Amino acid sequence: MSPDERSFDDLADEGAALLADPCDPRWLDLRGQGMTADDYHRIHDIQPVGEWL
Repeated sequence: MSPDERSFDDLADEGAALLADPCDPRWLDLRGQGMTADDYHRIHDIQPVGEWL
């Protein structure tokens, strides 16, 4: 199914699955909320250069 053929219900189900997919209950984001697997996969390491990020 192409992205153009997805219905609103399909998109709602996909969004709900992303929100309800915790990676580990001990992992919290900066707001103190549980992270999802999608959040976890978006984490990037930032290498400092001198005094700058």
